[in-house]
Amino acid sequence: MGYSSLERLGASALVHHLLLLLLIIIIIIHIFKVLLGLGREGRFVDATVKLTNNMNLECVYPKTDGMTQMSWVKSIATGKETIAVSHPLYGVHIEDKYKDRVHFINASSRDKSLNFMKTTEADMGFYICSITFPDGVWEKVVEVIQSDSFEVFVPPTNHTIIEPGGNVTLRCPYSVGGLVQEVMWERIKADRMDTIVLSAPWEFPSVYPLEQGCWNSFYSGGAESH
Repeated sequence: MGYSSLERLGASALVHHLLLLLLIIIIIIHIFKVLLGLGREGRFVDATVKLTNNMNLECVYPKTDGMTQMSWVKSIATGKETIAVSHPLYGVHIEDKYKDRVHFINASSRDKSLNFMKTTEADMGFYICSITFPDGVWEKVVEVIQSDSFEVFVPPTNHTIIEPGGNVTLRCPYSVGGLVQEVMWERIKADRMDTIVLSAPWEFPSVYPLEQGCWNSFYSGGAESH
């Protein structure tokens, strides 16, 4: 076997090892992406809410398509338990179990946030806001946890004041030349934390009261996270 054949074998082995290394990196990145949004029991959550005697579960439909129907359900050991259903024609239905202490916060067609009163530890768990529209289904998963398990809110040292209806750009700085594949933003309030995974920078088209709060950012690039 000549040197050219050995060189080809060496090059082939090198390419094989590089591809294997790339596959491992991709798997690590995928695992990290999943873990970014996992709740305390290992499932993805869009928001974490502290259990209080009077708490709100936010659900604002981000699309402009008309809603066919929406529902709030809770995950239980045997499946899902319906809490409330809202239909454009048939109105609102709240299950008897929740009727005296649950109601929709306002009548907005896009805002289907739910208010809980007189809560107990039995109200902890995973809640799903599911909105059906002509082209599919949009869902938001909210986890309610014990008060003492909630992250301590630390007031930010830097403030940005924006008038309602204005524009604001949130930036997540990273090393020049670095590979950034995904950015996670956390909006932290005294009683809740919202998780948003996207690419940076992210610009809000307009500012609403719901967007007020302390924002933290984390980014992942290759096999690293910051």
